[in-house]
Amino acid sequence: MALIKQFGLAGVYENVQFGKGNGRIKFDQSANAFLVRNLADSSLVNARVAEPIEDSDAATKFYVDSVAQGLDPKEAVVAATNTITTNIDGDISGTPLPNDMSNLTYITNDDKWTLSGGVIDGVTLTTNDRVLVKDATGADAVGNGIFVFAAGELTRSADADNDIAGTQNEIGGGTFVFVIGGTVWENSGWVVTSPKATAVLKTDDILFAQFSRVTGIYADDGLGKSGNKIYVRTDGTTTHIDNDNVSVKSSTTQYQSLVSDGAGGTANWSAISLNEADATQNTLLRSRGGFAADASAFADQSIYLSNLTSNTTTELSVGAANTVLRVDANGVNT
Repeated sequence: MALIKQFGLAGVYENVQFGKGNGRIKFDQSANAFLVRNLADSSLVNARVAEPIEDSDAATKFYVDSVAQGLDPKEAVVAATNTITTNIDGDISGTPLPNDMSNLTYITNDDKWTLSGGVIDGVTLTTNDRVLVKDATGADAVGNGIFVFAAGELTRSADADNDIAGTQNEIGGGTFVFVIGGTVWENSGWVVTSPKATAVLKTDDILFAQFSRVTGIYADDGLGKSGNKIYVRTDGTTTHIDNDNVSVKSSTTQYQSLVSDGAGGTANWSAISLNEADATQNTLLRSRGGFAADASAFADQSIYLSNLTSNTTTELSVGAANTVLRVDANGVNT
């Protein structure tokens, strides 16, 4: 039978022991953690939900994997700054995305940002939301990092503020953070690539690079995106996919041609209108049933003479009244 021993009178928040002797499980108020017997039954180890701090703390697989890759993982953020302003797949309105950095102003002395509009990458922030600022450049690059939003301002988060003592609160080479929301950067991971060591705030440029997942790849200019799949979009009328190739799609009426709409839009399948000045040019060869000449300047009532040798057409002047065209003994028209 298990034994539960309570050391105080204030309830379970005080020290509580499960099991006889030294106990199999204890809650240590000072450590704010459960102490669990190890497999050898020789000592107790801390079981923490948060990132392990002490040598005796248990560690999650995520933490172990990240340390093996040289990462210093931080609590996730709700959004990350975005500077991609071109339309992305799913932006039906065609309205360009905002450049978040144009709404942020870095306050150098205070090492914080003021945010106009309260939106980062399409996410409307609420008090205490964590945000990754990763796109500051130039003199403001010292202001990149993990911040907490409140009253229109972003101040550095406690777990990434080097002004707070303790290695678990530092930001620098290997600092990793996961983004859980946003129009462009949802489900992406970012890592500090510079400086390599712990950053000196307000002095060192802090640079982030994308570390994980394909999220953040967006579809633009003829491309579509469905999950992790990138595909070519066609209108299904003038273009289509034919055996994995982008191809001109034929109309269902044989011999039609693609005709411009004259407005810079999409061409349409139709017959060519030969009476349109922009539909044709040059002259139709005799071999194609034409004159091989521009007859628009020939006089009314004149006769056209086709010369097989020179492949040309010339005009015979209109004769006098009551005369006829004849060919003399030399084969000359008179």
